[in-house]
Amino acid sequence: MKEYNPEVVVKTFFWTILMTVLMSQAHASELMHRSLLEDEKQNNTFVWEETQLKPFDELIVSWDAERPANGSYLIQVSLLTSEWSPWLDYAFWGACDQYTFKQLLSDQGIQVYQDTIELQNNQAIGFRIRILANEGASLDGFRALHISATDLKTHAIEIVPLENVSVNLSVTGFSQIALPDERSLRLCSPTSTTAVVNFLSGTLNLSPIEFANAVVDSAFDIYGNWVLNTAQASHKLGKPWHCLVARLTTFSQVIDQLMKGYPVVVSIRGPLVGSARPYESGHLVVVTGYDSESQEVFCMDPAFPTDDLTSVKYPLNEFLTAWGRRKGIAYIFDK
Repeated sequence: MKEYNPEVVVKTFFWTILMTVLMSQAHASELMHRSLLEDEKQNNTFVWEETQLKPFDELIVSWDAERPANGSYLIQVSLLTSEWSPWLDYAFWGACDQYTFKQLLSDQGIQVYQDTIELQNNQAIGFRIRILANEGASLDGFRALHISATDLKTHAIEIVPLENVSVNLSVTGFSQIALPDERSLRLCSPTSTTAVVNFLSGTLNLSPIEFANAVVDSAFDIYGNWVLNTAQASHKLGKPWHCLVARLTTFSQVIDQLMKGYPVVVSIRGPLVGSARPYESGHLVVVTGYDSESQEVFCMDPAFPTDDLTSVKYPLNEFLTAWGRRKGIAYIFDK
């Protein structure tokens, strides 16, 4: 008889609930999670393997962890097509630095680039993720891994009728434009994520500039790396929070999070009626609410020039089109 392990039961229950909420209509996108058990944290290496997935051509890996006080974590990925690919470096997350990688396996058409692993003219049906704790780091502070596996060719935002919904969370606004920093135009992701972390913690009063310094991808000199932003959010919020990147398929999945009191950061690309800028290259905003009667999405949009102007409303259809151009990317925060 298999030994009863209450820790496994509790962890499995959480992930089952979260997956049901987020991926009940998963279509071309699948979300999976793996918590590390206490005995697994005693080693310097951890491997998570899954096979027989729906075919996908993009993988995004997020993690929940305390940033190591010493040393670093190296996260590597291998994909299963007709065979397993070699291990590919995905993300370096250390005590004082963080960055992602660019690597192409031309013979298998697999490319790692910043926060994604993509397959060119091919699909995978499985993955392996390996965490290496190096130079004095310990896996004791590493809580969980998350993956979003997507078939980008068929992914779309489904229009689901939403009725009798009225919610708007009181997220304090931050204008990235008003930040006293020459990088301000580049800081939409850390500014949005900082606003959510402060709101969810109830006690933190982080500065977007402080947060930006902790998420800059030093290999690419960018601040909008999705997985580095959620990793830092997880570090700051700590247990019992889980912070991850997902490609959602319906706006109702965002509503489910809002109804629990959790804002959602999403990536959009313009044009968008009423926006501060064209957002031609993409932009991150916080979804704070929705009103089904007026069909308006409430957002904290950091591109407006002052903090008090960042609370805005966008027509639902306009918002969904702009979000759809970014194929449903969202930062999810959940307990």
